[in-house]
Amino acid sequence: GAPSDIRLKTNIEALSISREGYNLYKFQYIGKDNRNTYVGVMAQDIISSRPEAVIQNESGFYMVRYDQLGLKMVTLDQWISEGPDSVELLH
Repeated sequence: GAPSDIRLKTNIEALSISREGYNLYKFQYIGKDNRNTYVGVMAQDIISSRPEAVIQNESGFYMVRYDQLGLKMVTLDQWISEGPDSVELLH
């Protein structure tokens, strides 16, 4: 799973909604090199509708199993260059 807990992120801004109806955000990780901005979901959004896709790590933070949502986390640069479908896993 990818660290997707809102408590680990900063500069969060809603971007879009995936084909499956999940809110997609751009964000940076707190305490990380903020040259990288990512596009993905927030675990707190997912946990009520798809609890099987959210796991809790040993530190108590939520992680999302993106593959169970048909998604993948991408960088904002990928999102811009490849388009919004860059987060969708093709079946």
